[in-house]
Amino acid sequence: GEDRMSKTAQERVREDMRFIAETLQKQRERIAELERKLRNARKGSGNNPEMKKMIERLKAQLETKDSELAALKSEIAKKNKQIEGLNTDKKDLQANVQSLEEQTKAKDAEIKRQIAEMNKVYYCFGTSKELKEQKIIVNGQLGPDFDPNYFILADKTQLKAVPLFAVQGKLVSKHPAGSYNFVKGTDGKANLQITNADKFWSLTKYLIVEVKV
Repeated sequence: GEDRMSKTAQERVREDMRFIAETLQKQRERIAELERKLRNARKGSGNNPEMKKMIERLKAQLETKDSELAALKSEIAKKNKQIEGLNTDKKDLQANVQSLEEQTKAKDAEIKRQIAEMNKVYYCFGTSKELKEQKIIVNGQLGPDFDPNYFILADKTQLKAVPLFAVQGKLVSKHPAGSYNFVKGTDGKANLQITNADKFWSLTKYLIVEVKV
């Protein structure tokens, strides 16, 4: 939509234009009347001094009206410039709004990307032997040279449970108590349920579960 101030200014200019147009029309009618009188006066003037004075008076009035018309034309030119300026301001405003919308979209996209990055977590499970072979577990901790491809990428806001495909599992990575539990499914296999995601992932982004098959 248009800026309220700009809209009000445009309405004001239009009203001024209407007033000037009406005034011009009145002046034209008045001049036409004066010219008619002048023509009639000239026809019957002869050497009548009173008639000559009236003609001079009418000429003076015509000159005054001409100067008033010139002033009104100048005023119209100013108003036209004001309207052009308002149109330019409107275009500038629309360009600014579009630019802001583009900036907002770009910012939203960046925020979403950052949130998605922040929500990235990684998990893996395997037997003690498998985890050691992959150099994921070294001396009971996450090793410095582990293969990241062994981990599964997930979004912590979406990851509610991890099926372990084993009868038993225990955490190797550190996660606060009360943020998870192990439950057995109907097939007798263990599942890790994450009950409080923010708390569960507060210490590490890497979940390592050692399983017993």
